[in-house]
Amino acid sequence: MGLALRWRALATIVMTCALWACNESTPTEPDMPSVVVATGPQVLRLTPQGPCTAPDGRPFLPFVYVRVVVTRTSNEWIAAAAAPEAGDLELRFHTSGPVVVAGSMPVAGTIKGTAIHNPELLPVLPGSTMRISFGTDGRTALNGFAFSPSALTPATGVSGIGNGTVGASDQDGQSCSGPGFTWGMGPQ
Repeated sequence: MGLALRWRALATIVMTCALWACNESTPTEPDMPSVVVATGPQVLRLTPQGPCTAPDGRPFLPFVYVRVVVTRTSNEWIAAAAAPEAGDLELRFHTSGPVVVAGSMPVAGTIKGTAIHNPELLPVLPGSTMRISFGTDGRTALNGFAFSPSALTPATGVSGIGNGTVGASDQDGQSCSGPGFTWGMGPQ
């Protein structure tokens, strides 16, 4: 599971560099295929940026894997917590530019609410009640790329970064806050 997340992060970085290198120009091929963002049950992965330390001073890595349900409106996708035990998270995103690199599409949006880790999604680690909070005003921004299956990413997904105050806490009293986060969403 960790290797797939690393590949997705690498793919996001490569696609971001390609967009900057193109200086937001339009593609040379007018018929580049659009990227299909899957709807229905998905897993959302969230990790706050910045150093986090436990009450005893040891560093820890807060992350949340949470079940969401993705729906589509006329111009945006909405990922909402799939059940109360997943929190009250709502992530909204839309296409933010043309398809520049075949198989990827830039997206932008907002996130609000709280995501609660679903430990059964990552059974190799001990159970945790880690939660990540984004506030309730929907002003925490995010950017990223939706991508189609390829040699680097075997499944359709969305991945990126976000900006805004993010707080993380767990049942052991560990907590931290930071100025941003990374996120990724894909099949269960």
